[in-house]
Amino acid sequence: DRGALEAELRARLGRLDPDDLEGRMDELRRFKQANLLRVAAAALLVLAALALAACPGARTRADILGRAEGLATTTELTR
Repeated sequence: DRGALEAELRARLGRLDPDDLEGRMDELRRFKQANLLRVAAAALLVLAALALAACPGARTRADILGRAEGLATTTELTR
């Protein structure tokens, strides 16, 4: 939720010296990277669930990941 993200970012930036522009920019980059990874992980979970639903016979990890990779390529999530 947006409010939680804003609060987290304020807290992270609040621990830094307001005059340390480089440190604040580094923290913004880390925050962005962490949240991009969260979104990517959530997308992978959705793709894995879709892969299971689309291919009920696929029960091995390789089958599921292969199907999820195909879905990601089809929906252009890998860009």
